[in-house]
Amino acid sequence: MCLYEVGDPQWHAKELETVKPPARVEAAQLPPDFSRQPSVRRRLVRVEPSQRPEIAQRAGLLFAPDARDARDLGTAVHQLFQEVSWIDEVDAESLIAEWGEASTVREDLKQKAAGLFRQAIAAPDIRRVLARPPGNVFLWREKRFEIVIGNRWVSGAFDRVVVLRDQKGKALGATVLDFKSDEVPDDAAVKVLAAQYRSQMESYRSAVARMLKLQVGKVTLGLVFVRQGRVCELH
Repeated sequence: MCLYEVGDPQWHAKELETVKPPARVEAAQLPPDFSRQPSVRRRLVRVEPSQRPEIAQRAGLLFAPDARDARDLGTAVHQLFQEVSWIDEVDAESLIAEWGEASTVREDLKQKAAGLFRQAIAAPDIRRVLARPPGNVFLWREKRFEIVIGNRWVSGAFDRVVVLRDQKGKALGATVLDFKSDEVPDDAAVKVLAAQYRSQMESYRSAVARMLKLQVGKVTLGLVFVRQGRVCELH
């Protein structure tokens, strides 16, 4: 007595269906001049804003001891400023001591960097831009980014970005600050140097505006000249 059955018990006696081969597809023929036709691919130009093409140097100078020391000193100063959240909320000497223990920079360069840092944060202009502004703000420090703007692939790092938000967290505006440890003799030279950095800073402005969904005009730019204790705003 069969209580349950499924399928056809005589399946093996049936003639198997013949599977028809797929229809032959003719290969597409490329035109004779295909290799000479322009590519339709979108080509991105990689841009690193911190690289300044405006200033040319002999290759040998890039590897000279003085040049290496200048680069190491600049890196050390940046590291110190990276540790500053809001200037009135940090103990500068404790910050310097902790950085000094972790840094691999040569000892004499550590002392120079610490001296420049102390001198810079004593300057009213620099203290002003490092202070916590009123309102709902958040801070980016040494924030790396990769972003495509038009046909450019922009790659770099912001030294410091202060972002003003509304109560719901939406960005209302931003200030991009970049620290420079260049040796500059006078105010006139500061203006010339600021003009040379404009291209870099405008790239930062565009990147921040895209990332925060802001109009470009809502992003302000400032160059912090550490040795001079000055902040140069770019309009």
